[in-house]
Amino acid sequence: MIDYKEQVKDPKEWLLERITTSRCLCVGPCFFQFLNVEPSSTQSDILVKVFDGQNDQGDHKLSISCLYSHSPVPLPQPAFFRRGLYVDLTTNADAASVQYLPLKD
Repeated sequence: MIDYKEQVKDPKEWLLERITTSRCLCVGPCFFQFLNVEPSSTQSDILVKVFDGQNDQGDHKLSISCLYSHSPVPLPQPAFFRRGLYVDLTTNADAASVQYLPLKD
């Protein structure tokens, strides 16, 4: 069992990474906190999917859909991802900034 208080006590351990292609950000367990989508077009909808796993075959946990602009998505509390964190820039997303905390063994 993971002790949340023990794992998430120091904000300096959180990583903030900007990605421009769909990819795995963390191979093992982690907490996911925030995502900001940068659109590639102001003319159509944007879709980003987040998976618990190392690719888009993992468990689909979250879809972010927005119109025409940046879409910050702060979670009210960090979400636990057991098998990894994969972010799929599915439709009309140039980039995304993702905040997450890899857990130590």
